[in-house]
Amino acid sequence: MVGTETRRFCREFVADFPCLKHDARQSTRNTADLADDLRHGCMKFLPVLKWMIFLILVAALAASGGFVYFQNHKDQLVESEILKRFAEVAPELKLIVGRTTLNGTRGATLKQVEIREKATDRPLFRAKELTVDIDSTRLLEHQQVIVDKIHLTSADVLLTREVDGRWNWQKYEFRPPKLKSPALPAIIMDDVAVQLTLKHGGNVPAARLLLRESRLQAIPKSQHAYDFDGALNLPGAGMLRLGGGWDLQSRQWHLGGKMLNVQADQQLMQLAKATAPQLNDQLTDLDSAIERALPPRQTANAASPGAALLIGNNGQTAPQFLGMLDVFFNVAGAPENSIPQFQLMVNVKNGRLETPAIPIALTNVKATFFRDNESLTFKLDEATGDNATITGGFEMETRADAPPGQAWFDIKRFPVDARLRPLLPPRAQRLFDGFQPKGVVSVKGQIRRHPSGRWMPVNVVADFEEGTSEYHRFRYPVKNVFAHVVQRPYANRPATPTESGTTVDDMILDVEVSGIAGDLPFTSTGWWKNPGPKTETRFELAVQNFPLDSRFRNALNDKELSVVENLNLTGMANVSFVFHRPPGLDQPTHVYADAQVFNSRMRFSKFPYDIEDLTAHLTFNSATKHWKFLELNGRHGEGRIRAAGSFRGQPEPGVLDLQITATKAALDSDLYNVLSKPQQTVWNLINPSGFCDLTAKIDWTAGPGHSPIVTFPRDSPVRVYNTKIRPTPFPFDMTIREAVLSFDPNDVRAAGNQHCEIRSFQATHEGAEITAKNCWADIKPNGEWQVHFNNLSADNLRPDDQLRAALPASWRETMGRVQHVGVVSLTDSQMDFRGDTSGERNTTAKWALNVNLRDCMVNAGLDVKHVHGAVTANGTWDGFHLKNTGEINVETAEVLDMPFTNIHGPYSLNDVELVLGSRQVFERQKLLADIDRSTRMKALAYGGELLLDAHVDLREGGRYQFFTELANARLESYAARHIPDQTNLKGVVTAWMSLEGTGEEARDVTGKGQLLIHPAALYEIPVVVKLLGSLSQLRMNVQDRTAFNYAILDFEVADEAFWFERVDLVGESISLRGKGTVGFAGAVNLDFYSRPARSRAAAIPFISGLFTNWAKIEVRGTTSRPQTRVEPTARLNEGLKLFLQPFNPNPGGPVPGLNTPRNYQRTIPNLQQRAAGQPRQAVGVVTE
Repeated sequence: MVGTETRRFCREFVADFPCLKHDARQSTRNTADLADDLRHGCMKFLPVLKWMIFLILVAALAASGGFVYFQNHKDQLVESEILKRFAEVAPELKLIVGRTTLNGTRGATLKQVEIREKATDRPLFRAKELTVDIDSTRLLEHQQVIVDKIHLTSADVLLTREVDGRWNWQKYEFRPPKLKSPALPAIIMDDVAVQLTLKHGGNVPAARLLLRESRLQAIPKSQHAYDFDGALNLPGAGMLRLGGGWDLQSRQWHLGGKMLNVQADQQLMQLAKATAPQLNDQLTDLDSAIERALPPRQTANAASPGAALLIGNNGQTAPQFLGMLDVFFNVAGAPENSIPQFQLMVNVKNGRLETPAIPIALTNVKATFFRDNESLTFKLDEATGDNATITGGFEMETRADAPPGQAWFDIKRFPVDARLRPLLPPRAQRLFDGFQPKGVVSVKGQIRRHPSGRWMPVNVVADFEEGTSEYHRFRYPVKNVFAHVVQRPYANRPATPTESGTTVDDMILDVEVSGIAGDLPFTSTGWWKNPGPKTETRFELAVQNFPLDSRFRNALNDKELSVVENLNLTGMANVSFVFHRPPGLDQPTHVYADAQVFNSRMRFSKFPYDIEDLTAHLTFNSATKHWKFLELNGRHGEGRIRAAGSFRGQPEPGVLDLQITATKAALDSDLYNVLSKPQQTVWNLINPSGFCDLTAKIDWTAGPGHSPIVTFPRDSPVRVYNTKIRPTPFPFDMTIREAVLSFDPNDVRAAGNQHCEIRSFQATHEGAEITAKNCWADIKPNGEWQVHFNNLSADNLRPDDQLRAALPASWRETMGRVQHVGVVSLTDSQMDFRGDTSGERNTTAKWALNVNLRDCMVNAGLDVKHVHGAVTANGTWDGFHLKNTGEINVETAEVLDMPFTNIHGPYSLNDVELVLGSRQVFERQKLLADIDRSTRMKALAYGGELLLDAHVDLREGGRYQFFTELANARLESYAARHIPDQTNLKGVVTAWMSLEGTGEEARDVTGKGQLLIHPAALYEIPVVVKLLGSLSQLRMNVQDRTAFNYAILDFEVADEAFWFERVDLVGESISLRGKGTVGFAGAVNLDFYSRPARSRAAAIPFISGLFTNWAKIEVRGTTSRPQTRVEPTARLNEGLKLFLQPFNPNPGGPVPGLNTPRNYQRTIPNLQQRAAGQPRQAVGVVTE
């Protein structure tokens, strides 16, 4: 009976091969089955033979007394006695002898000897001849029958093993003979054939073997013991040489044998199947296990085994062995031992093993198998194939309390290549495909029984050499791979950040790998937990100076390649990889990469802005398909670039989120090209050239047809500085000191428009400061754009040709009236420009401006000089026509060298006309008195109030009209400004005047007006001084030389001169009436007529006209240096009479009033008339 440990080991060690799970006792018997069977059969048959010969000799001796009778009937008597004695010894058997012959005193010969079973008459033994030799000397001298030798020739023996394991000879009764021989004979058996029948029970047919023995001899060792040897020919196996001993007294025995150079082929397997039929089922189970392990296509094309020993029943899957065996066995028994002591050793030599499970054939196989009652040992001393060698073994003790057995193995330079792949289980094939290894592996270790009862490997050490590999998730060529694997001791370990926890049941292999990745050396360390379908692995790999080149891109899968190619990342990197496979079935291996990039370039295809001298920190997680771009630093030109972002590949198709920050980035074509079409449109509106600090946020869905969304976020706005711009809507050269803006194409406030927010704007133009806040630019999906400026301010703008050229063409004529004098400023203004990106529609504008003028000059028909003040402008430009209204709040200005202050009132402007004050003044719809004064332009002049209205036709050749009224002006204020050396001029001035003209030439100015001074202290006016001096020459008594009662002037304007139709100077002492001209340049051509103070007679007009004491004073020269000539006049001609007759001064009477016009007829067609194409009228007429 084989021990409990043996059975347990067999069950566990071959758990995956049910064909090997059989009864341990039966397995043990199969090892030395044949020899043991022969030993039991022979032990029963030889005593029968010995007793039979002994009885023959005894009978012969007993008959010696009747020699004569014996001599005549010796053969019959001996035969009869033999049969009688045999029946006494073996009562259940029958002996048949063909013929008996006595050979004198030397012995006897029996021929045709046969032993049969009495009950069935079945033959059990048949011999051609049996010869017995006796010691004749002892017989003659001492009358002792001593058998020297028994010689059996050409015998056939039937041995049958029953189902219960007993032999057929064991079931018969054998009685000891009454007479015993004093010595043991030698027994020689020649040409013995043993018909061996092995019954198995059930439906299993009995196995029948014919065993032939050329010679078997038993030599007495003592009076009660034999030594024997011989040779037995086993069919299909060869010659079994036997040797042993048998002690008849102690019943101890031993048997040894050997078979040399046994051919291990299919015949040997058939012999084994015949002796152990259960082996057939076990081999069938083995076939099934192999079929499950091998892929289907592998089982379809296996070669025929030929003569090789097939370790299985299926020639397409079973391993095939061909070689030589040397078999040695020893068996010993004793009555006190229920189980014989046995030893079996099989030496395998010159073997060849081929199996679909191994990609190479193993040759020169040398192995040793040893089995005894207490132990089992197998040693594979050598096996080679394809430069690989395999050694190993297994040993265990089989007693009940034996310690666990162990196995060991040592494999050197076993090839790992594509031949191995089809032989692996599907899950292992996926692992093989994942890394595509090629090289040679050497591995050694032991297999021991774990305390849990499982057989586990221990002390495993492996080396993978001359290897290449290409990981399927990163197909980068790796060569010269060397891997060193060492198994850790089994132990309980807590989990760490890089390792999961382990128990005493977990197998951990530490792995160190080195090699060449591309052209660079690398190292890798990691661990492998519980190798098998549910294994967990983790490896770390580091490569220095790794090139981000085409080989790197070709190594990536489609998703990762799409990211890298879109980034156009090149350069070098120090890379660390972590490969982790979580525990469980069908788990993928995840890749975690961490790279420090340097000497690199990047150009994102969706934002093609070159970043050079790039350094970056990149990470990648294949489990989540997540890229992180950290600490990207580089430059573009002189600008510095920083960036950070990520690409999330799950859910598909993946989203890129990248934020780029640029410092001192040039506003050049490179930056322009990375912008979206709407952003380029905004760029084209501004035409910048300079620098900026910007943060761009790029969002891109990595699917077909998706364009990136580029945002300049509010929390990190763009800062533009040291930049020249020339905006398309307003082509005015400016240098931006600083502008802060943001761009968010998805701004919900913009209702789907592309929206650029300009937070602040600071610029200069030739020293002028221009600022704005809270501005924006919008582009609609249909291509319409809008640029809006809020809080627009500008200081010290000069109204020069550059400013004029920046305006729309129709504005330029209007702005042409603002001369290149002074400076213009804007405060808290708004401007809005709109247009179309296609350029098919004209740009439009809208504004609300607060304009400050300082020392400017404007032509509003007349030159308005030294303008200081503010003007508001609210208007639109629709691309064709200008509309503008506003208020004028001028502090000071000069017209015709006359100062005006506090000028305020409305105005309107369009592309063809300018209206200052009320338009109604120049229309006949209302009387002047009925026009709302708040709609007219008002000012202060020389202490009085001035109402001013003007209408200017801005078209080429257009006319202008000017109407003004002055009340309560102070003459002394006028004198203080214009003739400060004449301090005695005084008076209150009331006047009105209308002017018309074309262009800017003085000769084109026409008009008329009136002027009243009351009282009028005019005596210090040079002209008046000359007049009074001339009157003294006429001995006219001028008593009051300080004042006139009043002065009134009627005049017209034409030919660059004032044409005075009447100049009345009325005083108590003297009154004058004059007429003439005073040119714009100061030339004087006046004629005054004077006479003494009014008398009573003069009150009668007729009489007054007859007086001849009128004096004529001619005033020539200039206003500053007048020249007078006195001409006495006796009588007046008709013309002078008509001129002087109405002059009846009455100094004490009421002061005459002015003939202010009731209305003013418009001479310029209105807009409706112009739209209808009506011609303009030439001249306007003042009606009274």
